[in-house]
Amino acid sequence: MNNWIAFGSLVVAIVALRYLVIYVKATESIARQSIEQVEATFRPAIVAVPGSSTDHNPGLVNIGNGPALVVHWSIPNTTKSGAVSYLRPLQPGQQAYTLEIGGMKPLYGAGAQTIECRYQSISGRAYSSINQYNVDRDMFATSFSPIGKS
Repeated sequence: MNNWIAFGSLVVAIVALRYLVIYVKATESIARQSIEQVEATFRPAIVAVPGSSTDHNPGLVNIGNGPALVVHWSIPNTTKSGAVSYLRPLQPGQQAYTLEIGGMKPLYGAGAQTIECRYQSISGRAYSSINQYNVDRDMFATSFSPIGKS
């Protein structure tokens, strides 16, 4: 009789442990999703904006909701690159961060029509934006991608 009670207690403990493990995994998933939701709410997003003429430099603007930290920009296949410690989210009347590259002309050359940016959010997650310049339309088309944790 005692063996059946002990065996029953063991079965109940094993079933309870199984449900506890399932609960912990579900809680971890919920926590991960909450972090992703907060990250999405305050994600930075840097875009390039053209200069007002070929003599005026292009700029960078953070159109996201959170600050972009440790911003690095470069124009591939050239020596033109730079960095800025942060870019705030765009506010009314705020000017773009100017890229001192000698006007828009460096973007007219073959293979040099892109401004690449790498930056971090407050949480340390790294992002990149590729800003492809269209000379005919005088505008940038931008694509964004997460890089991962820095």
